Amino acid sequence: KIPIQSIIVLGKMPQFSQEALFCLIKQNDPKLKELRIANFYQVGMHRPSDYVDLARLGECIGRNTHLESLHLDAYSEFSKMLVTTGGPSFLEGLRRNESIHTLQLCHCNLSEGLARKLLTAFDMKKNLTSLSLSYCDLGNGGVRILTSTLRECRNLKYLSIGSSCVDDEILEELVVALRYHHSLKILKLDGNSIGKTGCDALATMLRDPSCNLLTLDLESNRIRDDGVVALANALRNNRRLSHLYLNGNKQTAKAGSDAFSRVLCNSSSVNETYVSNHTLVNLTLFGIEASGVGVVISSYLKLNKSSRNKKQVAMQKILRHHPHFNMEPFFEWDLKVLPLAIKWFDSARACAENNNKADIDTRNLSAIYQFTRAMPWELEHKV
Repeated sequence: KIPIQSIIVLGKMPQFSQEALFCLIKQNDPKLKELRIANFYQVGMHRPSDYVDLARLGECIGRNTHLESLHLDAYSEFSKMLVTTGGPSFLEGLRRNESIHTLQLCHCNLSEGLARKLLTAFDMKKNLTSLSLSYCDLGNGGVRILTSTLRECRNLKYLSIGSSCVDDEILEELVVALRYHHSLKILKLDGNSIGKTGCDALATMLRDPSCNLLTLDLESNRIRDDGVVALANALRNNRRLSHLYLNGNKQTAKAGSDAFSRVLCNSSSVNETYVSNHTLVNLTLFGIEASGVGVVISSYLKLNKSSRNKKQVAMQKILRHHPHFNMEPFFEWDLKVLPLAIKWFDSARACAENNNKADIDTRNLSAIYQFTRAMPWELEHKV
């Protein structure tokens, strides 16, 4: 008898017979969360060997209420079985199951057989929160099957399409299908063939105020300087994306550094610095993490990460790049702005490091002096 705690509690299972597996799934053990079907026998994996097995497996899955993840590595035998005796029973069981919300497909052709039927089954269920495709073929209408699933399953929080020959044309279709995915937090598109046009499509997505992406992974694509600039510019007003992975592409160091430096801290004016991006905390370029994008950008990322209060982050950047505040533009409001300016410096002092507090005090006094010199009569009679 196999101890129940050893059954895929941590994604691992001991070797045991198919009969034992069916029994365990049918028992509806709450610790059994994940089922893997692959093209070889392996710990934690099961391969249906004939039509009867596939039908029984589907029946057991349909009755189970604790399975959360289904992982399938497609192979020719299994794909053929889905369209023969055992396939309809397996798919019917999958449709009846209400607990599986994570689907991972590997080495699948989405335009036929296994993947198409599985995705169609989840179209009807609409309860997917995580979908992962790796080394899949999206050609011959496969992208149409995938976009249909994306339009129906709008509760996705995680979507990964890796090493599946996604090019600019395919990505444009995917971005359209993801338009109303307001719950999507992580989008991984690594190992594909995305270029400038694809980056433009993603940039449009990132500019959308309803986009809630936190992580975007575009490693190992065909993105050049113009694509990097398009993505960087899209983050000027994005207040959600915190992790962007671009290493393994074809951009130059200077283009990437210049583009993201301006986005993370535009020092052309106090206002531009204030509205810069204070959300991005992790950026990879050139195959190296934050240190690989230059000392300046690394310091901006560190500042962004230093506080959840983004007003404080903006203060730090303003103090770093604007040593002298010209108060003259505020004189038209008489002394109404002066208390606000003093309050701002007090807030900046509270979040500054000890060695910077004296400098902030000096700037505060400078601001007060500018008002005093410009409006001596008002200060004498109104304060």
